[in-house]
Order: sequence, then structure tokens, then C-alpha cells
Amino acid sequence: MRFLLFDRSGAAGNALEHGGPISAELLAAIAAALDVQLNAHVSPYWGGNYSVRAGAAGDVPLAGEVVCALVDSLPDAPGAVAYHDVDGHETPVVWLARTACNSLTSGSDSVSSALSHELCEAAGDPFVNAWRDDGHGSEWAQELCDAVQETGYTQDGIAVSNFVLPSFFAPGASGPYDYLGALGRPAISAPLQTAPGGYQINRTGGGGEVQVFGAIAPRRRARKAHFSSRTSRRGARL
Repeated sequence: MRFLLFDRSGAAGNALEHGGPISAELLAAIAAALDVQLNAHVSPYWGGNYSVRAGAAGDVPLAGEVVCALVDSLPDAPGAVAYHDVDGHETPVVWLARTACNSLTSGSDSVSSALSHELCEAAGDPFVNAWRDDGHGSEWAQELCDAVQETGYTQDGIAVSNFVLPSFFAPGASGPYDYLGALGRPAISAPLQTAPGGYQINRTGGGGEVQVFGAIAPRRRARKAHFSSRTSRRGARL
């Protein structure tokens, strides 16, 4: 799976409160850090081969590349930081709102962490339709970062998101359940647990979808989009 990062933000991309402008060199550094994360950290648990590159002015996506667009805001998912979805041809796409970020490469509200979140989830569920049965009448969206979205680590000095491991979706399985847990710093201690600041999408046999929150911070709850239709771009990062 190949990803192409495009910075198409305007006024928001230049505002200091949103981290300021992204230079070509910094976008390339973010792409390199995400490439390492996907291939060295995510792939051993979830499989796949990945590449991430930064797009320059005039670049055209290569066949099969997943376009990841950094824009000012997301009118179709108001209040969300980012989301991954599929277009009309079932091709994965990623969108990120610069107005919802307060840093470029530091912390969970940074551009790099939000991109990491969505690229990990696109790798784990490229068609946004995977569900995992808990054996008790409910299914959980196979989103790799939502449950642990407030936790992360750095790769080459660039903030990236924590993500869950396959054991997370297997009730009764032994840990670790998230990547930080594999490093000895777990964010969660049981399958299907929601860490503080995280959330999950759950549905019952009747098909109704609900969100399960892990003590979500007021600043995120206040900008939560109304969820409908794939729960408003399933996996939209609040």
C-alpha cells in the first residue's frame, strides 16, 4: 500500500496556532517517519508492505497511491481532525484538517500524529468495512488507533500514533494489546478496552452503531461531528 502526502492547506496552514507552514523538507521528514512506522512497527503485526512519500507542486499520484490531503477544514465532517474513507471507486483516501491541529510534529494533536493515525487505520482497514465479533452479540469496528488515540510515541523525533494489535480484538487473548504495550508502556490492559481520550464504534446484531468513549476530553467532545452513514466517515478522529 502506497501513500502520497499532499499539503493543500491555505490560510490555516500558515497560521502559527495550527503549527505554521509545512516546508517541503518537513513534509518529507514526516513521510519518512510514517514509512518507518508502517513497515517496521505496523507490518509485523498486521502485515503488508508500505511506502509513504511527500508530494511536491505539480506531482500526480501514481497508479494505486492513496492520496492523503492536508486541507484547511473538513466541511463533510465538521469538527473532525482527520478521517480515512473510500471514494466512489472504493479507492482509499485520507483527509486532514489543519484547523484542528495545533502543532506540526509534536503531540497527539499534531499533523504528524493525525496522519499516522489515519495511515495506520487505512492499512488495517483500507475499505472502511471491517468488523470484529466479540462473541457477546456485538461487533467492533477494526480501527487501529481510535481506542488509544491520545497516546503515541516519536519516530526520528516526529510524533506518531499508538495503535492496537490483533490481540486487542480477541476477547480472552493475552497481551500486549497495543504497540506501546509491546514496548513495556501499555495504554490498555484488556481486549476492546478504550483508553482515556479514545473512542470506539460498536454495533449490535440489530445493526445500530454507537460510540464508546474512554473519558474523552471536553475539547474533543465539544467538536464531535454528528455520526451517521459509516458513522460520519467511520473512524473520523475527533
